Amino acid sequence: MMIPKPGIMDTDPNQEWAMPDESTVDNLYETTLEYYNLRPILKDMPAKTPRGPTPDAPAENALLSATMLAAMRGRRVLEVASGAGTVTVEVAGMADYILATDITPNTLKIARENITLHNVDFLQCDAFDLRPIKGNFNAGLVAGFFHVCPYSRHREFTTSLHSKLMPGSTVFMRSS
Repeated sequence: MMIPKPGIMDTDPNQEWAMPDESTVDNLYETTLEYYNLRPILKDMPAKTPRGPTPDAPAENALLSATMLAAMRGRRVLEVASGAGTVTVEVAGMADYILATDITPNTLKIARENITLHNVDFLQCDAFDLRPIKGNFNAGLVAGFFHVCPYSRHREFTTSLHSKLMPGSTVFMRSS
């Protein structure tokens, strides 16, 4: 399959490259990074034009959002794998503060351009290595990441996340 080559935002989207073999563990990290770095270029984002059907019913999405907002209300939130900030901006109205993290520079660039709220900061960071994060957080937010995280790395991820949260913190995970 030939698709535009990923890269920094000024990459020519008409330049083609061969999709790496996604079946090998050795290149899963690189393939995932390339895919998510490319999505903003193709405008394949929930807030823009999603590719494929949206399986969630509107009532289910409304309940999911209301539950998430209630869980994050008044909290200092560490959001992991925030992408372009679709969920970040939704939660920002309820949270005291959000540090939105993602490994891909393209999605963070879009988030920074679209979210200029005083209570939101951004940091490029690997979800499996949150050591660069400083601060006190009493909530963790993970939307659209854990369900695609390899099962073999679940413990690594949750250990990393919990190491950055204060005792008694709330963690909210959702698939979309």
